[in-house]
Amino acid sequence: MSFYSWRQKIKYRLKANSRHGVHSPFVYEFIEQVLLRRARQEGATLLPAGMNKKQQRLVQAIAMHYGIAELVWDNKRFACPGTGSGVLYLATSPIGLPGLYAENDIAVMLDIYKDEQQAKAWQELCESKAVPLSADIFEMGILFFRKDFKIKQHFILKYR
Repeated sequence: MSFYSWRQKIKYRLKANSRHGVHSPFVYEFIEQVLLRRARQEGATLLPAGMNKKQQRLVQAIAMHYGIAELVWDNKRFACPGTGSGVLYLATSPIGLPGLYAENDIAVMLDIYKDEQQAKAWQELCESKAVPLSADIFEMGILFFRKDFKIKQHFILKYR
């Protein structure tokens, strides 16, 4: 981990909220049902290689919880067992993420604090008008695309 990453990790630890510091019902439920329960979910992974086990478990928990039907990683499509209509996009940089999203899609950007360029790209994504809700859990950033989010929100969430 670079010096920049360590510095960002310290800032993250100081700013991150637990479920009790969040006033959004959607984000509270995300913390309860996905972030805190991800360790208890067992089974074969449905994800391609390229992520650490912690990231794989979390992405799988997101896909299972939201009923994701399809996963897109590096322009390759993978079927998911979900019955929903949403797509989960995974990328290591914003270049790997599409510009347009449908209702209920989720985008995950890995290693958002790897270096200053990656952090700047993540910040630009969060500030985009097209992104109604973003969550920073240090190892990855998660973008939720739902029409029922009326106000743009960004959360820094505790995740271990």
